[in-house]
Amino acid sequence: MPAVNTPSYPVVDPDPSTSKALSNFSGRDVANVFGFGAFGYLFGWATARKPFRGYNGRITALIGVTGGFLYGVMRSTQRLSGLEPNEAEVARYGAIPSRLLDETEKRRDIRNVNLIDTEAIDIAKHAEK
Repeated sequence: MPAVNTPSYPVVDPDPSTSKALSNFSGRDVANVFGFGAFGYLFGWATARKPFRGYNGRITALIGVTGGFLYGVMRSTQRLSGLEPNEAEVARYGAIPSRLLDETEKRRDIRNVNLIDTEAIDIAKHAEK
């Protein structure tokens, strides 16, 4: 997710912590964790040779659960940041007032943001500084 995204929905927390994102898990996020794990097990079991099916299924299930967990954290963070629909979060926590959001944006230290759209950077010029 690029840092230049602007929220399309009300912002609950512009920079949510990991613990807040985890406590904000929805039922769909938990279902994604189990769904990714189940798909991983079935995929691992189906693609392995006979003596390794159980072992391969467990390993790919672990990979699937990890991927589902990370996907859930990402979705939860995006909902809190206002990048995805977040009616439940706004009802639970409330939206941040626009003046506080503007202050937060001003305080953020985004380094090298002016270099994103440049075509070429003169390395020698920057090395002298």
